[in-house]
Parts: sequence; structure tokens; C-alpha cells
Amino acid sequence: MLWTRHLVMVYMFVISLGLTFISYWSNVSALALMEKSPCLLEDLLSLNTARLLDTGGIALSVLPHLVAQWFMGMLFAYVHLGPRYPTIQKIMPVVFAGPIFLAMLPLPPRIIKDLPVLAGAVPLILTKMTMLNSAVDAAKTVYNGYQYAMNFVSNFGLSALIENEWQRLNVPCVLRVFWSIRIGQELISIVMLSDGTAPIGFFPTMQKLLVDGCETLTAVLGMTSIISVICHYIGRGFQWYLLTFDNDEEKSLGTVSAVLFYILALQTGLTSLSPDKRFVRLCRNLCLLITALLHFLHNIVSPILMSLSAARNPSRKRHVRALTVCAFLVVTPICLLAVLWSRHSPSTWLLAVTAFSVEVVVKVLVSLATYTLFLLDARRQTFWEKLDDYLYYVRAFGNSVEFCFGILLFFNGAWILVFESGEFFPL
Repeated sequence: MLWTRHLVMVYMFVISLGLTFISYWSNVSALALMEKSPCLLEDLLSLNTARLLDTGGIALSVLPHLVAQWFMGMLFAYVHLGPRYPTIQKIMPVVFAGPIFLAMLPLPPRIIKDLPVLAGAVPLILTKMTMLNSAVDAAKTVYNGYQYAMNFVSNFGLSALIENEWQRLNVPCVLRVFWSIRIGQELISIVMLSDGTAPIGFFPTMQKLLVDGCETLTAVLGMTSIISVICHYIGRGFQWYLLTFDNDEEKSLGTVSAVLFYILALQTGLTSLSPDKRFVRLCRNLCLLITALLHFLHNIVSPILMSLSAARNPSRKRHVRALTVCAFLVVTPICLLAVLWSRHSPSTWLLAVTAFSVEVVVKVLVSLATYTLFLLDARRQTFWEKLDDYLYYVRAFGNSVEFCFGILLFFNGAWILVFESGEFFPL
């Protein structure tokens, strides 16, 4: 695999090659403008300020191309990996902007037409010299990377290699930057297109941004990385509130939430829907993600409850914090279900959200019952023979409820697959 130093060299090579082609396109565009306009050199020599300062004139039209060529020449001289001869390094901006300067002279049209090609030949020759000089080293680097990848896969597996490279290349950070720039551009477009007479509505704007933020698979990946960070810090916040910092469940909360959201997006065909349907589907997927997040939070607080009850911890502060989180995990799904059932008719999606929400409530109640039994046992002066029986009854009840909801979700998924997806028996 390519290390960071090699990646930087690849990026510099690609940038230098891209600058060459952009420069060629800009020169061709500038020469096309100058061909259809009066002679710019005559205006400069005669100091014809009327035409030089005309907003629709040739001078102001060519000026952005000239400035861009000059800066692209300086950037190419800085990033290219070819031979760095001092003279060529100094005249590189002149080489890039040369076609525009030479087009002002009374040269034959045939020569002027070939000027962009001649100007692009110099950076292309330097780039080709880079390729020829680095071909052997590049082949060795690729071969060593291939050997490293094969050894890593044979020792740890393909998934470990993908995870390692995913973290090494900071792919989530890149996706977050991409999505943030995309949303920022959309927001600026909305603000610029508004006439200013009517205020921009917050909710319509947010709906527009969310819909545009998941219209392609790459955009969905960017949104997934943002959701991963949000879920990660939610887990960190609850961990800080519970005064515990060694829970492995919180470390995987962001990753698992991101995987779940992306799978839901692929499963429901989020990118292929119309904007209105896409927003509705996105909200439904977020509701499912919230219920899954509640399950993860329960997995964080449940071991803390058990440790507090078993250790006979006299600190009421930690007990109150854990019980507060449990109350939150009970109230939140109930409020969510109350809102959803009051606004939506029964459907397979609503049944799935209901099953997950009721399941997390049952899990929390089972954890609280177990916690209470251990506290009662700690206050007793004698051995409590029925404690194991009561614990068995409580856990059996919780497992039975989870099993029943699992069967319900299985049949709910089968119904969606057969009758709603349209793959077997389209209705």
C-alpha cells in the first residue's frame, strides 16, 4: 500500500498534470475571445482607456485568464516533480501566460492557433521526464505495497486490511469535509437565489439541504460520516455523565451507527427516490437509527447498574446518574411512539420502530428489576434463597419478549420483501 509520502508525490504529479490541461483550456478560451475582438495591443499603445476599461471589452475579459495563467505557472513550478532548472523555474509563469501575450502581436493566425500547444509542451515534457525517471521506483513501491497487503491479509484478514487503510487514509474525515463543503455550497446557493424580500424558512431550508445531501452514494457516505461523529459524541456524553471511561460499547457506537445508516440507505434505495419521498424515507431511517442508538445506550448503562448494585457502592451520585439515564431510555421511546402513532397510519415501517422501541423499554425494565433485586439482597442480613429464582424469572421474561419481537420483525421483514418491495408479487 502507498504510504503518506508516496501519496503526496502522487497528488503532486496529478496536480501538475491537471494544471497543464487547465492552462491549455484557458489559453484556448482566451485566444478565442481575442480573435473576435479589436487588437488589444493597439489599445494598450494608444492608451485607449475607454475600450480598456469597458466592462464588456476584451481587456477585462482576458484579464482573468492572464492572472489565472500566471498563478498556475507559479503553482506548477512549486509542485512539479521534474528537473528543477533555475531558469525554467523562473520563466514558468511566463510560459503559461505566453500565448496570451504573443496573441497581442501581429502574428499569422496559424501560429496563434498553435500557441497553446507550444505552451503546454514545456510542462508536459517535464511531467514525462518525471514519469521516466520515477518508473522503476514507482514499480518497486507498488510491488512492495502489494506484498505488504498480501501479508497483512494472510495474517489478519481482508476486513482488517480495509479497516486499517480506512483509518490511515482518514477517509471519514475526507467524507465529512466533502459533505460539509457540499452542504455549504447548497446553503450559499439558496441564500444567493433568494430575492431578499421574504425571509428564508428554517425548516424548508433544512429539508432542501438534507434532500440534496443524500442524492448520490458519495453524498450518503458523507452524511454517514457526519452521523457517525454525532453518535460517537452522544455516546461520549452519556459516558461522561455516567462517570465511566472504560466502556468498549461507546467506542464502537459511531462505527456501528454509521454502518446501520448506510445499510438502511442502500436497502431502501434512498438515492433513487424523488426529493419528497427521499426526505420521508430519510426521516424514517433516522427514526430507526434513534431506536438503535437507544439500544446501544442501554448496553452502556446496564453493566454500570449491575456493578453499582453488586459492589454496594454508597455513592448516591453514581446511582442517581445511572437511574436518570434509565428513565431517559424509558421516556424517549414512549414519546417517540406517541408522536409517530399520532401522525402516521399503521405500516410495516411503524411496526418495526414500535418493536424496537418497546424492546428497549423492556430491556431497561429488566435491568432495573435486576438492579433492584441485587440492592434488596445487599440490605438483607440473611442469605436470600429465592434471589436466583427471581433473577431467572426476570431475565426469562425479558428474553421471551425479545424472542417474540424477533419473530414479529422476521415476519414484518418477510412481508416487506414479498409484498412491498415488488420483487416477487407486486401489488
